Amino acid sequence: MVLTFALGSLSSSAQPKYVVNNLGLAGGATTSTSALGINNAGQVTGNSNVGPGVSSRAWRTAPNSPINPATDLIPLPTGGVTSGLLWNSINSSGQVTLFVVSDSNVQHAFRFDTDGSIHDLGTLGGTGNTSRGFAINDSGQVAGDSTSFVTACSGIGGRNAFRTSPNLPIAPATDGLGTLLTPPCRSSFAFGMNNVGDVVGSSSAMSVSTPQSHAFLAAPGHAMQDLGVLGVSPGAPDAQISSSANAINNSGQIVGSSTYNHPASVPFNAVHAFLTTATGPMQDLGTLGGNSSSAAGINASGQIVGRSTTTGEVATHGFLYSGGIMYDLNNLVTGSSMEINVVFSINDLGQIVGTAGGMDGTGIAVRLDPSDVAVSVLGTQVINLGLPNGTQTSLLSKLRDAIAAIQISDYSTAMGDLGAFINAVNAQSGKKISPTDATALIAAANNILSAL
Repeated sequence: MVLTFALGSLSSSAQPKYVVNNLGLAGGATTSTSALGINNAGQVTGNSNVGPGVSSRAWRTAPNSPINPATDLIPLPTGGVTSGLLWNSINSSGQVTLFVVSDSNVQHAFRFDTDGSIHDLGTLGGTGNTSRGFAINDSGQVAGDSTSFVTACSGIGGRNAFRTSPNLPIAPATDGLGTLLTPPCRSSFAFGMNNVGDVVGSSSAMSVSTPQSHAFLAAPGHAMQDLGVLGVSPGAPDAQISSSANAINNSGQIVGSSTYNHPASVPFNAVHAFLTTATGPMQDLGTLGGNSSSAAGINASGQIVGRSTTTGEVATHGFLYSGGIMYDLNNLVTGSSMEINVVFSINDLGQIVGTAGGMDGTGIAVRLDPSDVAVSVLGTQVINLGLPNGTQTSLLSKLRDAIAAIQISDYSTAMGDLGAFINAVNAQSGKKISPTDATALIAAANNILSAL
């Protein structure tokens, strides 16, 4: 939960400051972890390596909390060996879609509900009998891809995108979305879905024998729509002409990546992040100086996140695209030794999740909070302690003042307000506030101070 007095945020024209939250590890012999999805309550989903011989386990946190290994690993169904999830994997109520690999090496899409139950969504059929869940909307519809039975196009089949009915398994007769080819054949993949049920992804297009791959939009009750590509470099073969729509918000804004027009010195398969709608055209969002970028998430206000190579292709960094500017997220955080390599999802409060590089080269799941939202999250920590009314009111007043100062970019005043908060907590440590709780509140306040 985030305090209602802090739902506002910086204007799109102001350069934001972000607070980095290390979400920790998932227990066992975890070597790396990645954060992929976040809802408006601040619940985060992701994957972790959790022990020898176990390649991946999916997890979901409590709101605005680090990973708790005792409670946050999504349970495996009977026969399940590993699990994983992808971006767009959590809805506003905390339902999650994921895939599970069984002890017989069969992969199925699943839905994990808020009551702790986990449901096999089945498949569209086809050789291999496999499926993956990519996205889930607030009604419990799941979109993903599955093997399917295809008899058209001389038997050239593959995987097909699907969209389920709310809280139901895949219905092979009705849920397959087909492909952009006529008649449908080869493959399509669904990566994102909004609350209307609009599905976006990538599909074989243009040619049965040597198909390109194009971004698509599949609105309920309508045929799959080809969204095209940003451009084609001279001499590029069909196999290296592609675009993919990765996310869509409830306003119908779509983001993804596409090949584009570029000089011969750039590889044919280099892509740029794009923004579009059903009526187009695709807008090239550019890069952080390198040849390639890809957009993975978009929120209700049109803020976009993804990854891009930097000048000289020396690194891949997470980006925020807001107010017509692509920001390197590493330039929006201070006081952190971690390099933000890739980000996947952004909620309507502007909280972002992704993966950062540790000093030893392992991946670390992180949540990036706009500084005003970070103060609001700290306020929720105060409320959850159940302090006497006078103590709580005094502490929250200082945090409200800090939020108001941050939202007009008066960071020096905000730092003073947070300093006053820390002094007040110190004064109550061992009295109205336990030393353990005081330490946690002060650490959170200092983490915010380091970002201002």
